[in-house]
Amino acid sequence: MKTISTLKNEIDQIKSELSNQNIDLQEMKADNVALVEMSEHRDYELSRLKGEMSNVYDKNRKLKDEKNLYEEQVKLQIFMFLYKKLKKLQGLNEERNQMVGNINALKNKLDLLIQKNREFEKILRDIENQKNKLEKQEDALKSNCDQVFFHFY
Repeated sequence: MKTISTLKNEIDQIKSELSNQNIDLQEMKADNVALVEMSEHRDYELSRLKGEMSNVYDKNRKLKDEKNLYEEQVKLQIFMFLYKKLKKLQGLNEERNQMVGNINALKNKLDLLIQKNREFEKILRDIENQKNKLEKQEDALKSNCDQVFFHFY
């Protein structure tokens, strides 16, 4: 009987151990389920973060494209502004060159007029000298005429 009772005790002990192991197994299963849920949650979070990162990369690429487009537009606007200013400056330079040409032409005309004026002044002096000579000759002739008439009367 002792063997039966020992066996019963052993069976009860084994049952108890089995029950404890079953409890441990259930706890492990619960831990495993929790780990699976955590893993699934991490996978979900990773997938969500990858999606967000993909969106951020897409937005970043779009922003870079927009930035490049704006930079190109600004470069084009600056080029057009500088081109217009250059054309305006070229026009002003041409106008200045025309004015310089006009001024040089006027200077040449002025020099010619000054030369002509000097020639006319010389001619006037010559005419004045000739007039004075003629007046002296006239006075001399009048004096001679007076003397000739004076002799006859």
